[in-house]
Order: sequence, then C-alpha cells, then structure tokens
Amino acid sequence: PIVVTAQDGATTQTYNLTITRNPSAPAHLTSLHMGSDHSPLSPAFVQTATSYTTTVPYGVATTTITPTTRDTSATVTVDGIPVASESASAPIPLNVGVNVVSIVVTAQNGIATQTYTLTITRKVSDNAYLKYIHLGADHSP
Repeated sequence: PIVVTAQDGATTQTYNLTITRNPSAPAHLTSLHMGSDHSPLSPAFVQTATSYTTTVPYGVATTTITPTTRDTSATVTVDGIPVASESASAPIPLNVGVNVVSIVVTAQNGIATQTYTLTITRKVSDNAYLKYIHLGADHSP
C-alpha cells in the first residue's frame, strides 16, 4: 500500500496499486527444421515468410518438423498436434506427391496467431525393376 500523509501530520490516505502485465503477443517462429534427407526449404527460412516448400525422395515415408518460437511462452501445433518449441514433432506420414503441413503459433495472450504452411513433395519411385514374375501352369517352356 501507498500511504499519503497530509501536512497536518494526522490525516492519511491509503492507496493500493495493482500492476498487471499484459500477456505476450508475438506469434512467430525463429526457425523451422525438418528431419534429415530433404532438399532445403524454399525460400530459406526468414521470419517474415509463412509459406515454404521442400522435396523428399521416394524412400522417405515420414518426416518430423521442429519449430522454434520467438517467444518461449507461445504455443505451437504441427498439423493440429501440440509440439514444444525446439522439439521435433511426431513422425508425419508422407504420401507420394504433395503433402501440406500447417504449423500454427499462438501467442501467450491466446489471441494472436500465425500460420506457416510447409508443402512437402515426396517424389515418385524411380524403381523400374521387376520384383517377381509368375507364369501360370498353362505356359510353354
């Protein structure tokens, strides 16, 4: 409490001062990394860009994404699943072709959000080898 005493020395007034800090509002990433074996993000990560693309070989059936938030009190989800900042997501299955992954950062205030989109293209197989061949019983040698 703050006590103010008048000039007469006897009269006082007490004040209570409450200071409330507003929750943080930044909802941004400072970095975004994928598991190994992919082409570089395009464009290279910058805080002002929110859409990225990359390519993975056919042999990569899953990947992880590691987002890092600018504000440690912000929360982040990868495809709707909560992920701690600077931690890898659960493995994300990749279909052959285009896969779109959403990364959403929510500020501590629960209001400000920023969505990042990562488009991952998994290449088609280049394997043209025959695994086996079966000829029916009616074939001639």
